[in-house]
Amino acid sequence: MSMSVEDATKVRDGFPKPFPNIPSNVVEQFRLNGKVCVVNGAADGLGYAVAEGYAEAGGNVALWYNSNDAAIEKARSLSEQHGIKASAYKVDVSDAQQIQDSLKKVLDDFGKIDIYVANAGMAISKPILEQTIEEYKKQMSVNVDGVVYSAKYAGEIFKRQGFGNFIITSSMSAHIVNVPTDQPVYNGSKAFITHFGKSLAREWREFARVNIVSPGFFDTKMGASPEALNEAYRMAVLGRQGHVKEIKGLISLEFSQKNQIFFLRLRKRCEAYYFIFSSRIIDSNQVHFWTEGGFARKVSEQHPLVMGHEASGTIHKVGPSVSQLKPGDRVAIEPGFSCKSCSYCKSGRYNLCRDMKFAADPPSTHGTLSRFFKIPEDFAYKLPDSISLKEAVLVEPLGVAVHGVRLADIRPGQDVIVQGAGTVGCLTAATAKAYGARTVVITDINAEKLSFARSIVECHTFQPRLDATPGQEATRLKQEAGFDLGADVVLECTGVETSAHTGILSLAPGGVFVQIGLGKAVQYLPIHAMCEKEIVMKTCFRYGPGDFEIALGLLESRKVSVSSFISSIVPFEKAPEAWDRTMRGQGIKNLIRGVGDGA
Repeated sequence: MSMSVEDATKVRDGFPKPFPNIPSNVVEQFRLNGKVCVVNGAADGLGYAVAEGYAEAGGNVALWYNSNDAAIEKARSLSEQHGIKASAYKVDVSDAQQIQDSLKKVLDDFGKIDIYVANAGMAISKPILEQTIEEYKKQMSVNVDGVVYSAKYAGEIFKRQGFGNFIITSSMSAHIVNVPTDQPVYNGSKAFITHFGKSLAREWREFARVNIVSPGFFDTKMGASPEALNEAYRMAVLGRQGHVKEIKGLISLEFSQKNQIFFLRLRKRCEAYYFIFSSRIIDSNQVHFWTEGGFARKVSEQHPLVMGHEASGTIHKVGPSVSQLKPGDRVAIEPGFSCKSCSYCKSGRYNLCRDMKFAADPPSTHGTLSRFFKIPEDFAYKLPDSISLKEAVLVEPLGVAVHGVRLADIRPGQDVIVQGAGTVGCLTAATAKAYGARTVVITDINAEKLSFARSIVECHTFQPRLDATPGQEATRLKQEAGFDLGADVVLECTGVETSAHTGILSLAPGGVFVQIGLGKAVQYLPIHAMCEKEIVMKTCFRYGPGDFEIALGLLESRKVSVSSFISSIVPFEKAPEAWDRTMRGQGIKNLIRGVGDGA
């Protein structure tokens, strides 16, 4: 008799990690919507089959090829057939610099890398006594060097991101002497990368997953001669070779949610004063709850959650003690409701209230994606006529930006670095400029995001190099920005450890560093540099008293504009489309109209 979900969910000695939230529908377990997959050796054979399988599952694909430029047309075809983003890149995997440069191009084009499949390989079917040294080196350069170089540079990206999946295409030749064909160098190279992959799995256990696939005989150009194949078929239990389409499901399994079953790898008052408002427009940014059940896996089919916390709407009904608002008023809401009686609330730091009820906070506090939503009067903010309901959805992330800028105490004439060109990063930069910052520099690894940032706020931009250290990038950043000693303020909005490290090293002595973005739970910082510069470090959690009023004031005065962030609005009935667009990286803010709202 199997245990219940409740029993399986318990964290106990020997099993310290929580139970994963896996969809019941087996098809959904294999969906890769919005994921970015790099496959080398993808022009044909197993590599193209893998790329095609990822595209069929909804993943965006980067096809790497060396000499067969048919990959270019195949990428275009995958994009048209499956509605995903696919691009082809010419890469010689035996060249470390080409791998490094091409990974940077993929990051520029796609914004992240979720999966890297080290698939490229070659075999020369000769006994070792008949092979030349050049033939030996050629096989090793592709089969071994190509995998090691890929692991080094893809692994650096995975570590910075805090997530990633590295899949190595090995061979049954790694485990047995593959007769009747003589391929001693090929066999040895595959044995190397198999043990190398096992070692990586342990080394990367905190930030990435590593798997190895060892196919047998497949109908590819690397197959053996007809005579050898006949002998191989005679020896094979199935009496046949494999077809490339049979590899799709296996390698797709290595990245799917289903794979977690095997690897257990996890990514975490007074009624009179309330009023009910009609939830009109809600943001779709809670993709992690939609796909993963949240960061702590608190959402499941047994414990469902109504999502939504960035929202605006129109008041439908008020309690008898509501004095400042009336039915029909349009409002933005602050979605965290504090107890109002603890020491934190009484001291004006209600965002630290231990009894805070935050919208869409699992397992029991539901969100705003409903026809009606009940909130206290003092957490609703009446909209000026000049601010639309869709713009008001952005008041919540703008409130985060305002809170961070106020913590930094930015003054006119100061030089500011904002790390991260996402929604909060761009809004933080715009707010810093509104507070009088002289120079604002926005950093991001994604060139498209930096281009968008330049279109909405007066700023300089800086794209970090993935092959440089934080110290090197801090030096280059200060030089390009013209900061002799460094910036007066750094506002870190990514949550990425290397980004924070670079930001701290970019500060002038006595500067202020504010951590706004959340990333890994445990991170390492350059304490010596922080002490030697006597920097002021502050952390930021949501928003506090006055932040929403200031955010509305910035919008009303047009010192900050949010209209460019809004990419689409869909009716409630099509809400999954908004999350799907967000997962695919299509648009910035994809909004959802409230239930039954045709406006």
